[in-house]
Amino acid sequence: MALQALDFWLRNPDYFANWLLDLHDEHRDHALLLEARRIMDSEEPEIRNYPMLRYRFGAYEPLDGALSVLAAAGLVHRRREGRTDHTRQHNYYITQHGRRVTTDLITDVPELSYYVTRVALLTQVTKGLSGSQLKAIQYQQQEYLETKWNQDIRPIAARVRQRIARTLIDTEPAVEV
Repeated sequence: MALQALDFWLRNPDYFANWLLDLHDEHRDHALLLEARRIMDSEEPEIRNYPMLRYRFGAYEPLDGALSVLAAAGLVHRRREGRTDHTRQHNYYITQHGRRVTTDLITDVPELSYYVTRVALLTQVTKGLSGSQLKAIQYQQQEYLETKWNQDIRPIAARVRQRIARTLIDTEPAVEV
């Protein structure tokens, strides 16, 4: 469940920027506000948006297909936790070969470093949170909550840009522009 939640924020930068604003409001960490602003001032929410379906427990995309291709190439492996008759959790690990291929790809195609940077920020701000907690955060967005099952979760970029503008006005003396 946590991987699905992280995948959602990676594929929907507008929702991630909105959550960074929530974290800014809670902790008064201006770096979070500036990162949300950087995301929303760019075309990232439109260019990097890759919709996900709303399913029973929130945003969902079957992972088995994509991960099986990576596993067949020896780039990742999956470890199941639980009993023989009931898998409680799937854990995915990148292999040494996968690390080498990733490093080579980023060297050959520097644009891919975006994903390394974004995943680093995602893991930093979600550290210690369970998949259920991450999903609960995502469900706080009305657009996400109201999306019918098996429908794409719609973007919120326009609303987030307006929110950033209001937040910058309210915190102008404290934030370098």
